[in-house]
Amino acid sequence: MGYTFVFDMDQTLVDYDRVEKKIVLNKKLMEILKKIHEGRSTGITDAVFLYTNNSDEKYVYRVEALIEYEVPGFKFDDMMWAKDERRSSYRIYQEVNPPKLLEDVVSMLEDRNIFKNDAYLRNNVFFFDDIPNHYIINEIIPEHYIHITPPFRVNSEPDSLIYQPVYDVLDAPKTGGRRNSIRRKRFAIKLRMRNKKWSSRRLRKPGPKRSQNAF
Repeated sequence: MGYTFVFDMDQTLVDYDRVEKKIVLNKKLMEILKKIHEGRSTGITDAVFLYTNNSDEKYVYRVEALIEYEVPGFKFDDMMWAKDERRSSYRIYQEVNPPKLLEDVVSMLEDRNIFKNDAYLRNNVFFFDDIPNHYIINEIIPEHYIHITPPFRVNSEPDSLIYQPVYDVLDAPKTGGRRNSIRRKRFAIKLRMRNKKWSSRRLRKPGPKRSQNAF
């Protein structure tokens, strides 16, 4: 059984250099996208989505084109931005910065005619975002919520440790299940320790109130 990989855009995949006036790519995530693309032929990758709260549709397409140029052959299976009518939080409440929910991932999967049951959605979806507490964190296993920390910016790189659960999955045919299981347990311990500071934060929940979080 494969996996679905869902990526935020700003301060996750890219940042914008306001001095040079250009989009800057997160090189480590570009390497991961290459592996994800290779995983299509091995059954590891079921789908790859771009899921952003950026409302500038033209800018989203610019980012898509740049990533496709950087990773030859790669293409997102679907993209969803802030004002996408498929997002119930925007369709119903017209939120400018709507919460990120698993139901939106389901909508993209259904549009691709990919049916997945509840167990798959909880255990086989990876979500990448610089925000630590989108509501989807309640809906997937915690190790698959890849919090990009610190947020990717022109002059800063996220901690490489955060990507380990993804590499465990993408490299599984090479490294073997037992070794991956041990690495996942070790990472889970480190993740819980690192995220204790977020435990008192309120999780983002769907609702009519306008969110204050960034993209």
